Amino acid sequence: MFSKEKKGRIVLGMMAGAVVFTASAATTGAYLKQTTEGLKNVLASGDVTVEVEEPGWREKSGDSLLPGESRTKNPLVKNMGSLDAWVFLEVRIPVRKISLVNESTKRKQPEKETELFRFQTNSGWELIEKTRTGNDMCYVYGWKKTVAPSQKTDALFDSITMAPYLEGSLDEKVVQQIRVTAKAVQKNIASAGTGLKELYQICLSSQE
Repeated sequence: MFSKEKKGRIVLGMMAGAVVFTASAATTGAYLKQTTEGLKNVLASGDVTVEVEEPGWREKSGDSLLPGESRTKNPLVKNMGSLDAWVFLEVRIPVRKISLVNESTKRKQPEKETELFRFQTNSGWELIEKTRTGNDMCYVYGWKKTVAPSQKTDALFDSITMAPYLEGSLDEKVVQQIRVTAKAVQKNIASAGTGLKELYQICLSSQE
């Protein structure tokens, strides 16, 4: 049997990051503006810069998180650049070999590799891929609309919930981290109608 009083406590570490891409006049990131001198068309380069914000996260939010407990965590992306952009969020959830406790029967379940945190995504985001990378499960989501300069997406999710693990299954001295990274690429990098999966691959290619 399993009682709440015996649940172990862990410290949850949150990491958020951003990836910046710069668009030059040699790419589709350039735009045309007119001058008053003979109506010359001048190419002016812009930039794509994004950052992750988590307005609901507090400095001590991750302290002493119990199995099955939830915390407010609402990552979103803000366009800090000068160009409209397609934006993506990569979320890495740690995977560990642990024993879970059935939340209905309170009985111990066989030990298996399990994602330590759960979340429910909000509308407006599309799951592009889910892959196992080392000791993490990596989720990539794309926002279904372009984001204008100084504008933000909605939150990818509103909270995370700790897996209902058995006491002793995790080393409570180890900080478990959820890593959230934003990536972006300028709006007109591809033809109209290009899907988010294809746009994400273009985004990755621009890092090489």
